[in-house]
Amino acid sequence: MPEDPTDDEIVARLRASPPEAWDRLWGAADDVADLAAPARWDGGHTADGVTHVPYPVYEPAVDRLMSALTSITGGIVVFAWVDWDGTRRYRTADAVAEAPVADMPRLITAIARSERFSEGSIEGAVTSGLAAAVVQRLRRWHTTGD
Repeated sequence: MPEDPTDDEIVARLRASPPEAWDRLWGAADDVADLAAPARWDGGHTADGVTHVPYPVYEPAVDRLMSALTSITGGIVVFAWVDWDGTRRYRTADAVAEAPVADMPRLITAIARSERFSEGSIEGAVTSGLAAAVVQRLRRWHTTGD
C-alpha cells in the first residue's frame, strides 16, 4: 500500500489545478449556498415485504460542488482517512479556517468517502456549514497563499 501523501505533495496538487477548476469550484459553492436544501430523501418504505432504506438524492449543485472539490485536488486523496483525526479536529468553521490547507483535500476525501458508510454525510457537511468553510479556506489560500 502506498504511503499517505505529504502536505507538500497535496499542496503541489492544489497549485497544479488550472484556473477553470477553481472557477468551477467558486461557482458551484455559490449555487449550493442558494439552495433551500441540499438533498431530498427517497426510500424509507416497505413494499411487497421489501424494506427500501432511505437515501439522499442530492441536488445537482451539490454534485457539482463535490466534483469541483475533488477536481482541484486531482481526485480523491488516497490516505488512511478512517484513522485520520482531522474529522474530529475540523468539525467547525473556525477550526477549518485555521487548518493547514493540505488538510482540506483530506477533509474533502473523508466527507466523500464517509457517504458510502453513512448516507447523508455530504448533506451534513453542507447544512452544518462545513463544506462552505472548506471552500472559504481554499479561497483564502488560493487568493493570498495563506
